[in-house]
Parts: sequence; structure tokens; C-alpha cells
Amino acid sequence: MQKAISNTSPLLYLYRADLINLLPNIFNEIDTTQSVADELRRGLELGYDVPDLIHYKWLKIKENPKIPSGWLHKSLGKGEESVLIMGTENPDSILLMDDQLARTAAKIEGLKIFGTLKLLIDLKQKV
Repeated sequence: MQKAISNTSPLLYLYRADLINLLPNIFNEIDTTQSVADELRRGLELGYDVPDLIHYKWLKIKENPKIPSGWLHKSLGKGEESVLIMGTENPDSILLMDDQLARTAAKIEGLKIFGTLKLLIDLKQKV
């Protein structure tokens, strides 16, 4: 099993499908960034049906990485940007993200990406 770094959408979609607790069946370590946690917390505060990350002890919320000078991915949201930078610092990790611009940027950086659909397929094979 491998390490994963998750953006907001896979956590949200798996939560809404009642499958989020199965992620540790695929990965031995799952991290996210403070920016992703903040996005989901804002959703909770606004009354949306989003996961409250404090309930998932297997998910580690890491400080946002520093944005390198010369960083060219300015069109990304804070969550995507922080996950992408963390991925460049941990190139053996799999990035969990669905946003097409973020996925394109990750591919340019040579990073491995799983979207929610790939996660669902892998979960179905494990269960």
C-alpha cells in the first residue's frame, strides 16, 4: 500500500457515498493540507453536508507547504495548490484530486494521480 495526499473533492464524494472510511483499505497513510481542511470546515459552517475531518483519525492534516518562488500554477485554488506542492515534496505519494487543471499541473510535475472514479473502482475490488 502507498501514501496518498487528498484534495477536497475525493473526500467529499466518498463521504457522501458513505465510503470515506474505506480509504485506509487502499492507502497506509492519507494526508491532506490545512487548506483542504479549511475548505471543508467552511462548508460545515455554512451547513453543507461535508465531512468533519476531526472524525477521521487516519487522516493527517498537515501544515500548508510554502509556495516555491517561480510557482506557475496561479489558477489553482488554495486546496489544489497546497496538495500539488505537497505532492512535489513527496513524489512517491499518490495525489487524490478531480479538478482537471490541478490534474494537468500534477501530470506536468510527473506526479501520480487518482480521481474519485479510480478510488471507487479500487474500493470495489477490495471489498
